[in-house]
Amino acid sequence: MSSQASTGRAGRSLLPFEIIEITDKELETPRFANECTETYLNAVRKFIYDRVACRIAENRKSCSMFEALEREDEWDAETDLTMGATGKYTSDAR
Repeated sequence: MSSQASTGRAGRSLLPFEIIEITDKELETPRFANECTETYLNAVRKFIYDRVACRIAENRKSCSMFEALEREDEWDAETDLTMGATGKYTSDAR
């Protein structure tokens, strides 16, 4: 059972581009920018992009949703990026 299923978390999940944006914003803070090498920061960014954001985007694409790896200018808070997906699994979808 996934942690999401066991915790009953409410609300929507972060989109891949939001994960990338949050990562970049955090890594630009003095806490990281002053204490870490550029090589390390780039390695963290690459890991988050490749292992987190891209994998979520692939899962979204396999469910016929927008990959959402990059923020599009025309998207706003009202844009439905789920394309009708409910986020609930049926017994045959696992």
